[in-house]
Amino acid sequence: MPKEQYKIQIVEDEEDVAEILQKLITSIGHVVVNSSPTGKDAIFYAGEMHPDLVLMDIELSGETDGIETAIQLKSLHNIPIVFVTGAFDNQTIERAKQAEPMGYIIKPVDIQELKVTIEFAIFKHRLQVEKENLITDLTDAISNVLRNYGQSEKLTLNSHEWFH
Repeated sequence: MPKEQYKIQIVEDEEDVAEILQKLITSIGHVVVNSSPTGKDAIFYAGEMHPDLVLMDIELSGETDGIETAIQLKSLHNIPIVFVTGAFDNQTIERAKQAEPMGYIIKPVDIQELKVTIEFAIFKHRLQVEKENLITDLTDAISNVLRNYGQSEKLTLNSHEWFH
């Protein structure tokens, strides 16, 4: 059982594969909040369901493939993506890097690999968000200091005065 129960969205156009993924995810203690067959559906439901992670096939039916959908999901909702796909040729892998996925699992899916990949993907994503928030806080603090400096008549920066 994982330490925390995560909300997972599946984006897979093959119904039997989506069902297998759903069973694997629930067996390791997580919840499937939605299973979408197309990129368009995935983007809509991600906005509604706010999953912790999306498991994304690359080859989807519909107008957008999994890579383009992943790029849009990251841009719109900042949700971590793990590709779960049978496509592992060099060209596809290079294209997939554009989406900055948190993992890449080759089908057929091994339950232990899935479990560990989910844990690490969410962990890495949370660290990334935390770092981004710290950078924003630091940038705001620097802006405030500079704004206050511009409004003050005199600011002494002599180091010998700091230690008295």
